[in-house]
Amino acid sequence: MYEIIATKRITYLLTKLASAASIALLLLAFSDARADVRLAGMIALCCAFGHVILVFQAGVFELFYLPFVHNLPYGRGRAYGRQVLLYGVLLLPELAWLLTANGFRAGLTAAALLLSVTLLLRALLYRTGQHMTFYLRIVVGLFLFLLLANLFALTGLLAIGNALAAGILLFSYR
Repeated sequence: MYEIIATKRITYLLTKLASAASIALLLLAFSDARADVRLAGMIALCCAFGHVILVFQAGVFELFYLPFVHNLPYGRGRAYGRQVLLYGVLLLPELAWLLTANGFRAGLTAAALLLSVTLLLRALLYRTGQHMTFYLRIVVGLFLFLLLANLFALTGLLAIGNALAAGILLFSYR
């Protein structure tokens, strides 16, 4: 998180502006469906996929500047918890907005979807490596699949499934 704030301020600011713009545009486009969990899920997906560059850069930083972290004596569960905490802090403005602007159930579901999709995007870097073009192809395909599944009202199932998929990818990484 320090590396993002210290050296990637412009990227962080542009990401947050794009996230705010996507929230505003989706609320303007679907102003009649503010209470629908699918709208909150679409907002969560757009915010999560708006943070792809920051997630990629955090992965690059960890690979090149923190290679000793993999040798520390703690398990994969603690590494997963550390990632949840890191991306929870990174996505704090969006998570707070989702929890307060929507109803409790829709807000909690959308916040869980936002965090789980971001964790899945980070876990995909373990499989793709630091190849940006291949990673972005997978990200675009994943976005389309998740958006379509969200439109069929599978938002809660997606939140749980993405968190499980991210955990499986992390635990199977060697």
